[in-house]
Amino acid sequence: MLNKRISVYIADNYKLTRMCAKQVLTEDGSFEIYGDFCSGEEVIEQMQIKPADMVILDIELNGMDGINTARYIKENFRNTRVIVYTSNKNKKVINQAFKIGAQGCFLKEQNPLLLPAILKVIQNGVMCIDMSISNCIEIARNKTAMNNEKENYGINLSELTDDEIEMMRCIAKGNSNNVIAEKFNISPNTVKVRVSKLTEKLNAQDRIQVAVIAAKCNLV
Repeated sequence: MLNKRISVYIADNYKLTRMCAKQVLTEDGSFEIYGDFCSGEEVIEQMQIKPADMVILDIELNGMDGINTARYIKENFRNTRVIVYTSNKNKKVINQAFKIGAQGCFLKEQNPLLLPAILKVIQNGVMCIDMSISNCIEIARNKTAMNNEKENYGINLSELTDDEIEMMRCIAKGNSNNVIAEKFNISPNTVKVRVSKLTEKLNAQDRIQVAVIAAKCNLV
């Protein structure tokens, strides 16, 4: 039996950004895009008709902005996860979004291929904050392990085996341990051990950091 796909609404001022996010999520196969809009009012109207598991919001929207849209969604659709997808790095604005109840923040400057992996982690109940801003987000220090104070992206790929590099690609694509196990013809428990060793080797704290490192090394 196939797993239920994660339903998503996308709200962004720019059509190109919406199209890019839709394409990446659709190609992943784990998501069902319920709709994409340029205003907060449109998202709220559709949520009242057909609620989604997730809403991806830009801060700057036509009409009702992303902050007020997020506030309405969190007050009226408590099971819907809100993800801020923005170019805005203003500490006050981002903190406000998390105080309202947003579960994640992903900057548009990052590789959009990471978006599916980020959303899957958030759907599983983990708060996820883009590491390029996590050091200035007060709430991140208390509610997420994504701390960038000890990160090291000076990765020499020649120090990694071909299997480790391929595993980084799989993680960046959001593949589960079972999917990776099938690909490498090993058990899920062996995958878990190898991922743990790879995370340690990369000086990463979790799979998300491994995925981000993979993107920064142009592996995805």
